[in-house]
Amino acid sequence: MTDIFLSYNREDQARAKLFADAFTAAGLSVWWDTALRSGEAYDEVTEAALRAAKAVVVLWSPRSVVSRWVRAEATIADRCKTLVPAMIEPCERPIMFELTQTADLSHWEGASDDPSWHNFLADVRRFIASRPVSAPLPGPGLSFAQLVAEQPVPAEPLLAVLPFDNLSADPELQFFSDGVADEIMQTLMRSAGLKVIGRTSAFQFRGERKAVAAAALKATHVLDGNVRHSGNRLRVSAQLTDAATGTALWGERYDREVSDAFALQDEIAGHVAAALNRKLAPAKAETPPIDPLAYDLYMRARPALLSNEQSVTRTAIPLLETAVARAPRYAAAWSALAFARAAAMSQARDADCDPDHLVTIEANDRALELDSAAVLPLLTKALLLPAFSQHSQKIALCEAALAAEPNNPLVLRAVSWAYCNVGRAKDMLDAAARLAELDPLTGSNVHDLALLLMQLGRRQEAVAMLELDDEDSVRGRWTIPRAQWEILHFDKGDFDGADAFLAANLARFADGPEAVPRAMRRSSDVMRKPQPEREAIMRRALSADRDQPLALESCGFAAMAGCSDIAYEALFSALETGRPIQGTIANADAGNVRAFTFTIMFFPSGRALRNDIRFASLCAALGLVDYWTESGHWPDCVDELAPLYDFKAACLDARKAAARA
Repeated sequence: MTDIFLSYNREDQARAKLFADAFTAAGLSVWWDTALRSGEAYDEVTEAALRAAKAVVVLWSPRSVVSRWVRAEATIADRCKTLVPAMIEPCERPIMFELTQTADLSHWEGASDDPSWHNFLADVRRFIASRPVSAPLPGPGLSFAQLVAEQPVPAEPLLAVLPFDNLSADPELQFFSDGVADEIMQTLMRSAGLKVIGRTSAFQFRGERKAVAAAALKATHVLDGNVRHSGNRLRVSAQLTDAATGTALWGERYDREVSDAFALQDEIAGHVAAALNRKLAPAKAETPPIDPLAYDLYMRARPALLSNEQSVTRTAIPLLETAVARAPRYAAAWSALAFARAAAMSQARDADCDPDHLVTIEANDRALELDSAAVLPLLTKALLLPAFSQHSQKIALCEAALAAEPNNPLVLRAVSWAYCNVGRAKDMLDAAARLAELDPLTGSNVHDLALLLMQLGRRQEAVAMLELDDEDSVRGRWTIPRAQWEILHFDKGDFDGADAFLAANLARFADGPEAVPRAMRRSSDVMRKPQPEREAIMRRALSADRDQPLALESCGFAAMAGCSDIAYEALFSALETGRPIQGTIANADAGNVRAFTFTIMFFPSGRALRNDIRFASLCAALGLVDYWTESGHWPDCVDELAPLYDFKAACLDARKAAARA
């Protein structure tokens, strides 16, 4: 085996010769190249020499740090654990090598009695002596020839931040480790042009499953780490890896006080963004020290904010109330508290009817007072607006949040709802597609995008969207077969096929509400019944005597069953009498928040309602026609309904009639 492989840039050959001669004079064998670096054979010779060397001495200079050849040689040496770098001129080393101890020989001119050279030579000797007899093989990754080849312009980075491992003595502190990773993720989402996989999808991968995360999420880079939390002390280790090569691009360990946690998270995010050649949004104003208990409470509450289930969202509220009581200047906790309260409000009545409406507004205002650049309060403001009016304001607030954080899944979800709520399916598509890309293992995201594609007449794409490689990793995976049932069978009127699909796929609904398969089976049963029986069933289902809010979802099904008269009778009666109207079925724990009640009307399940000319009068009563006429953004169903009736003209007539009434 050769003792030393000398890696250098062609322009540094004179300096490299000093090292080669000095190593040889010290009795060490040296492989270094003085021939032209060209030809395929050179790649093979170089890789063989790299494998055979006990130590690879890389000479860093302003020329070598930008050389593909030197970086490739250093990368393979790093994989083989043979890297021994030295600085021959002041320069900024590639970030992946910043953590490797590097001798500073920038002043050395070849003198054998120079103390710095003497120490470096001793270090190299010790390193060589510690090497095993057999040569190490490079780990998985690109070959030397691939590393030195001209690389194509890389695709836009797609980063997966995995849940950090909990190294604390208490296993219950996993929530804290998750929270640290989540906060870093949120900071990175503010990076210009940096896509970050959403928490729900990325946090499916823990323990041994982390090894398959990049492939499952189609991520180009992975940030992983661990956290040790003891008392007021916090130790965090983080490492950024290139998914294609397995190469560590950056890594560091930090020891801090918990009160410095936010600054630490910003620092880690900054290093990651720099390694990916991205810039973070301007740093926020300096945050006062964090009360450790308040920080713990905030970390416990964070996951509930991302839930579509109101019962889960509500669990965050008492935790956050305690957090802001202990830390009155904790802006993030105030933002989260206001959002949780707004998201947990009734789907049947506007927020201003809720006893917590005013305190929610106060919490949101407090959050903005402490951090005027915060994005979550914009979404909270949208959620607090009434269902039947102020549609432009809702969209403007969501669009402002999107401009600030274009890759935040929570923001993308709100934007999707805001557009769908006013029938702008084509405008919704970009946000929904990006949401499904950034949070691909959240079933509702895939479900909604598939139904949207179907609504836009792209049925085959919708079917393909639902064919997932790893459905078992999907959170809320029952929504996937639910969408397949609707697209492949029920929407086509194939009710026998729908029942057969449900029977064959019942196990795939195990993680969903028990009522869902029963409702699907009952839907097929109702559609097979003679018309008089269907009408009787629908009249009972929509009756005000049931003392429940009227669901637009149920009205859409009634219209699909050929009972449009009953559906519209119930809708106009509810508007006249003040009976609450909501989007999804009564007493549903999940579904759109009150501000975005109408999304169901503009999806495929609302088609039969739209096909009836009375739909224009309904939209006028719900404030939608005012939005369309004032904004000029008419819904996509104008074209959809053109073969049946002139929807725009019908809307304008309905608006005039409502004004006269």
